[in-house]
Amino acid sequence: MKLRLIAALSGTLAMLSTVAAAADVDFAGKTVRIVQNYGAGGSTDLFARTIAPFIQKYLPGEPTVVVEPKPGAAGIQAGIYMHNSSKPDGMEICLCNSMPVRWVTVNDFEFDLRDLAIAGSHPVNTVVLIRDEMNVSKPTDLASTPKPLLFSATSPASENASRFVVFADIFGAKVNIIGGYQLAGNMVQSVTQGETTVTSLNSDYYAVQSTAIAEAGTVKPFGQVGVPNGDGFDPEPEIDAPTFDSMVREYAPEVLGTPKYKLFSAFNQAAAAQMIYLLAPGTPQEYVDAWQDAIAKAVVDPDYVKAVVGMEATVRPFTGEEGTRKMLDALYEGFKSPDVEAILRQLAPVYFK
Repeated sequence: MKLRLIAALSGTLAMLSTVAAAADVDFAGKTVRIVQNYGAGGSTDLFARTIAPFIQKYLPGEPTVVVEPKPGAAGIQAGIYMHNSSKPDGMEICLCNSMPVRWVTVNDFEFDLRDLAIAGSHPVNTVVLIRDEMNVSKPTDLASTPKPLLFSATSPASENASRFVVFADIFGAKVNIIGGYQLAGNMVQSVTQGETTVTSLNSDYYAVQSTAIAEAGTVKPFGQVGVPNGDGFDPEPEIDAPTFDSMVREYAPEVLGTPKYKLFSAFNQAAAAQMIYLLAPGTPQEYVDAWQDAIAKAVVDPDYVKAVVGMEATVRPFTGEEGTRKMLDALYEGFKSPDVEAILRQLAPVYFK
C-alpha cells in the first residue's frame, strides 16, 4: 500500500505546482453541489461523500458542499443535465463515473463531452470476478466454459462489461451482458449466488468486499485493468490477478496492432479518466481553476489519505484539466476511427441504438 500510495500522490503533488490559485472566486456562505451520476449508496456515491469534506476545505471561502445522486440512462443523465440545465456559475460540478466511453461511442448526442468545462479526472481500476465453477484460470479457457459467460452490469452499455466483451472475443469467447443491476453489491450477489457467472467491481469496492467474497467461496478475481503508468498499466499488488493487457500480450500477441486491439486499448485508456469532473459549458475559467485546485489539494490531504486507507481503498491520483482533455482527445480519435468503430458496432451494438 505504501509504494502504491507514494506513486499515486507523486503525480498529483507535481500537478499542484502548476495549478494557479483561482483569483476573485469566493464561495463563502454559499452551498455548492457535487452531482454524482449513480444511485445513493453505490461506490461512486461513497467516493463523492468521502472526498466532499476535503474539497469543501480547499474551495475559496469554504462553502457547504453537498452530494446529490442523479442517476439515469446508465450514468449519462447527469452529463446531459450538466450540459443542458446547469448554470455556468461554478456552483455545481458533476463527478461522473464511467462517462467517457459511453459519451464518445454513442452517436446520438447533440454535443461533444469536451464542450463542457472540465476540472480534471481520476483513474479507476476495475477487477473482473468469475465463478470458480467456470474453470477459467487463463484467457484461453474462456471459449470452453461449462456455462455461458453472463456478465452482470448496471446496463447493457456498461463500459466495464463492454471491455470484457472485447477481451473475451480476442480469445474466441462470447459474453452476454445482463443489465439492470442498480448497485455493485447487487452485481456481487448475482455472481456469488450463481445468477450470473461474471461481473466487475472497481478496486475500491473490491477491497472493501474482498473478505466477504473470499468467504463466499464461489468466485475469484480473474483480471484487472490496472493503474495507468504513462506507457501501460501496472497491476495493483493487493489484487491477485494479472492485467488484461498483459494477458493479451502473453496469450494472443498476434492481435497487437490490429483494429480489435486498438478498440481493446481504447477501453483500457478510458479507465485513466473514468471519473471525470464536469461543469456547465461556459463556466468562467477562474471557477474551473478553483475546483481543480481544491480537488488536487483534497486528494493529498493527510486526513483524506487516512480516511481512504482506513477503508482499505486506493488513493486515486488526480489529473487536471489539461491532462484530462488530452486523454479525451485520444479517446475520440481511438473510438471514432472507422476500422475500430466497425468492430465496436459488431461487438457492442447497444452503443449505436
